[in-house]
Amino acid sequence: MRKGEGSDVREPLVRREREMGFAAQMQVMPQAYPIPASTLTGRTLGQTRCPLVGFRRRRGHTLNETGKPKRILDEAMRNETWVTLMSEDQRIQDSETRKLGVFPCPGLPPSDPVPTSVHRLRPSDIKVVAAIGDSYSTARAGGGISPINMLFDYRGNSWSIGGDQDYDFHTSMPNILREYNANLYGYSKSIGDCQRNLNEAIIGARSRGFANQATSLVTKLKQDPNVDFENDWKLITVFLGGNDLCVYCLFDLTAAAYTRNLRRGLDILYANIPRAFINLVVVMHVGLTQTLHNGLISTIMLRLACPCGAFPKSQEANTKLGEYTEAYQQAVLDLAASGLYDTDNFTVVAQPFYQNITIPYKDNGELDYSFFAIDRFHISKRGHSVSGRSLWNNMFEPVGNKTTQVDWYDTEIVCPTEEFPFLFTNQNSDVADYAPYRMKLNSN
Repeated sequence: MRKGEGSDVREPLVRREREMGFAAQMQVMPQAYPIPASTLTGRTLGQTRCPLVGFRRRRGHTLNETGKPKRILDEAMRNETWVTLMSEDQRIQDSETRKLGVFPCPGLPPSDPVPTSVHRLRPSDIKVVAAIGDSYSTARAGGGISPINMLFDYRGNSWSIGGDQDYDFHTSMPNILREYNANLYGYSKSIGDCQRNLNEAIIGARSRGFANQATSLVTKLKQDPNVDFENDWKLITVFLGGNDLCVYCLFDLTAAAYTRNLRRGLDILYANIPRAFINLVVVMHVGLTQTLHNGLISTIMLRLACPCGAFPKSQEANTKLGEYTEAYQQAVLDLAASGLYDTDNFTVVAQPFYQNITIPYKDNGELDYSFFAIDRFHISKRGHSVSGRSLWNNMFEPVGNKTTQVDWYDTEIVCPTEEFPFLFTNQNSDVADYAPYRMKLNSN
């Protein structure tokens, strides 16, 4: 554990960072942000309030429903008829999902003994999964086809942390990982916050909220009796930045500011969590929403949630959005490649499958909305399934040779093998003879 109290250490760093450019920030060593012991006292995990619709207002987060709307939604979720309608809506969507059948990858036992280096980490060695992010990681609107679903977080369907059903029906990353470790812990279940587990994502979160989510995750991991904090290998997926881009034109949220926010969050994880592999997912281009929105519902939603992305005021503004997006993406890639967080005990790897994302079209040329929620800002359960296996595939592709575009209709999964069994990191990706072992899935 590194010395120093978070508040005493952080403020001088913040002042220095404000005077620094983007490149200079990459030269600053990770700061010691230990979580004060006082943070770990008080309410335990079992005592946490558990509303089904979890809207919380914190510094660094926007678009959180609070007050009377939240009370109305909480009351609605206690209504048996309402809950039945929600379940039926998800059942209809599930009925359109084809079973994938037997998991196609060969078995891969855990390491014996347990590895002491993150650069020799097999999927079956991972005991705990967690997530930090925004509404993409909470799976807002990701479980049904009616407008009311825009109000709910289907955390169990989340591409990065969801554990509803299993691989056979839904290829979230944890559901695939459970094929290697049936005792995996930390994934979310169901709707809302009641079974969120180690999913710290919050709707509307921007990158400046990373530090708060990281602090909360450290606290949970230390308190949770199901986690061997010092010895369990932990896989933490971080995806933030989309909401920054959605309002960049209102607040001029530069790549330097984005980098600063990522650094603070990563520094907290690095200073406090042993045995951790961090998936740092590259942000997507929110300008895609300009093509996706159709109809009154999506137009209203996107004007509220993503005005700078969906409705640029001019071609010049749209060009600037593209420039900011590329700068954000490069910030993630540079930060992960910097080596600042590479030790035997901890690593950060950029996963770029969203980097060059495009809109899916059917064979007849029509836009395929089945991958998107009705608000056209979030992805549907099908979209989460594709994103989950895209993340998985990235994890088993060498750094520098990772897929940078979601193939919406691709049904192949990359399988780790005895020859190449490890999650790829900056330090184990020098494999000139590597060829991914891909197996075909049934269509989702």
